[in-house]
Amino acid sequence: MGKRALWVAVACAAILLIGGLVRVAEKGTDKHTPAAKPIAPGSTVAARGKATIDGQQQDVQGSCFAPADGRSVNISLAGAPPTIINVTLDNAQPPNVSSVVMSASSMAFMYQPGSDGNAEATQDGNTYHIKGTLLRYGFVSKQIDITVACS
Repeated sequence: MGKRALWVAVACAAILLIGGLVRVAEKGTDKHTPAAKPIAPGSTVAARGKATIDGQQQDVQGSCFAPADGRSVNISLAGAPPTIINVTLDNAQPPNVSSVVMSASSMAFMYQPGSDGNAEATQDGNTYHIKGTLLRYGFVSKQIDITVACS
């Protein structure tokens, strides 16, 4: 299997996983935004915010998950169909972006350190701001700018 095919397979698997996580998170959320609370290791909280993809802004919602080891935060979001986004950040200040995988326009885009593209994050309490350039096949790009509150 070629390198490109492997990346596509990994991105597709991640998108399928994210879709399931977002659907589970959506079933357990209500319409009001609760006060911010820290994300305890091993727990999942609701996520709400805005995502701008190639200049088009949309509301997003989903979940923020802190694994039991407390060393990262996984943010899974869904926007206007077919948009699904998964971001993994470490717990450094500011957070380092470990990966971003996005399904939009029926295509998968991704960023991972050491690959083409870029992504950076900042954190203010339980609000995260992630921006960068995601790529598909190394040459088709999408600009992202996401602000999401995890509470």
